[in-house]
Amino acid sequence: MAADPLILEVDTSKLNRHLMTSKITIPVEPGEQAFWYPKWIPGIHGPGEQIRNMGGLKITSSVGRLDWMRDPNELYRFLVQVPEGVDSIVAELTYIASQPTRVSRGVDSYGNNSLFGINFNTCLIYPEAAKARSTPVKVSVQIPEGWGYGSSLREESTSGDWKHFEVESLERVVDSPLIAGKHYRRLEVDLEDFPPVIYHIVSENPDALLFDDEQVERYRRLVVESAHLFGGAPFDRYDFLVICSDDVPRLGLEHLSSSFNSIDEQSLVNEAELTGWAAGLLPHELVHSWCGKYRRPAGMYRNNFHDGKQTNLLWIYEGLTQYLGQVLTARSGLLSPETEKEQLAARVGYLNNRAGRDWRSLQDTAVAAHTLRGGSRRWSDLRRNQDYYDEGALFWLEVDAKIRRLTDGQKSLDDFSRRFFAVPENQRQPIKPFTIDEVVEELNQVAPYDWKGLITRRILVPQENLSLECLREAGYQLTFVTERPEALKTRERQRKYVSAEYSLGLTLNKDHQVSTVVPGGVADQAGITEEMEIVGINGKKFSEERFRDALEESTTEGELELLLLDDNETFHTVQLAYEGGPRYPSLSRLESPDWLSEILEPKVTAGEGESN
Repeated sequence: MAADPLILEVDTSKLNRHLMTSKITIPVEPGEQAFWYPKWIPGIHGPGEQIRNMGGLKITSSVGRLDWMRDPNELYRFLVQVPEGVDSIVAELTYIASQPTRVSRGVDSYGNNSLFGINFNTCLIYPEAAKARSTPVKVSVQIPEGWGYGSSLREESTSGDWKHFEVESLERVVDSPLIAGKHYRRLEVDLEDFPPVIYHIVSENPDALLFDDEQVERYRRLVVESAHLFGGAPFDRYDFLVICSDDVPRLGLEHLSSSFNSIDEQSLVNEAELTGWAAGLLPHELVHSWCGKYRRPAGMYRNNFHDGKQTNLLWIYEGLTQYLGQVLTARSGLLSPETEKEQLAARVGYLNNRAGRDWRSLQDTAVAAHTLRGGSRRWSDLRRNQDYYDEGALFWLEVDAKIRRLTDGQKSLDDFSRRFFAVPENQRQPIKPFTIDEVVEELNQVAPYDWKGLITRRILVPQENLSLECLREAGYQLTFVTERPEALKTRERQRKYVSAEYSLGLTLNKDHQVSTVVPGGVADQAGITEEMEIVGINGKKFSEERFRDALEESTTEGELELLLLDDNETFHTVQLAYEGGPRYPSLSRLESPDWLSEILEPKVTAGEGESN
């Protein structure tokens, strides 16, 4: 990176009004030059659409203001005629923050009076010829005096309320978001023979940072268990950037040396809130440093931010990360193994309803990833969603359990992880692309098997039904119970919905509207449509309590009567022939080794891997 750097100066003084301005000084040569606003941002697997929030772009030089023209065939590309004698230009960009697009939450920027989070892809343009891995960038950010901040960028100096950072490549700058806040807490975990890991946590409410020592210990153990799982690390320091806020949307986005995360304000101080997605968020994003960032599918490795990517291996990039993240969530104590089992049952349950798998393979959900992200959920069981996450995780559970069975418990996916994600010593910021053949080869090194055949059956072709072999290999089977599991009660309370998808084949939102209809289920056969409102049940005004009572009584009554209101303000009375009562997915043990419990149990005993 010997060339003159791009100089990026980010003014955050108006972020409390959701405006961010930046000045980018760019070395240029005379003639027509093309510049790009970042389009394909790593981590969201498609065009990010932040260009919708551009609120101004002016370009000047030593001879005055220069006109620009947008490429009519590519909206992210700008053309500028650079006069003779000009060797640099200055682009002044205004970004409208805190209004993420359909797909951009994790790569957007946010701000209010007490905190902000910046993704640098939102506030820069770069020359078309620039190579992301070798183009140097010098970043400066205005941070109010007295505020704490976190980033994997290394601070070089301070002048007033400006922080100046060491020169890094364009790739690393885009891969290194920054958060700052008036109320800030820092936790640092230092282990022997493992790089330091720092938690940077900000919130509008100082009380949201007063989580107890037990929570601190769980996050320390996350690092301990991760170090044991992977051995080495592809970073020389890892920075968790965590916003606790009800003003910033919930999000999580992976980076090689950090992750950008936002959870509800009370999540860390209210144990009842740190469940499900919030509990598993940081483990998932940490695993991504190895899986997805360091080891990245070859078709997703580009040297700029405007060429498209091939996302067909997201069932590894995201699916394996999802699985290992769930394992680490249990091993670190962020969720108990029993709660993880309840959540596994729920995931298998909803995936079992995916009627769309008979026409669309799991790999195709990965190929079409960005078309499935952030869109309408109407008839999602027919279209399929980003199933490469959770169904991908089920595939890796099956692989883990098979390895254990094939080797009589002597080997596991932990062994594969240490081999496949091994990092050469003294190698900072490496990226090592992989192909599917390399994955199969490494699996065979751990336990010989027809892994290609398994991948074909589970991943590459449509299936009439979800295979439950992953559970059987792990020592369990899917059953249904009449009492709501605690994990489901928590999820219903947090997401404000009612689940009857395994009984009547529908779910209801907080306004008593039908939000999901399971294809082929009782509600579907009766002609019920999503967004219909249930206003009455069994001749009485609808309430959640009466709905649950009616499900209980169906075992003797054999039917339910619903009064529905459609979007044309027309009433419909529907008789549902049903006598099954409440039904919720659960796991029950088989007479075989309990590999699942062994997978989820901690691998490092208390006292090992202590901080220095």
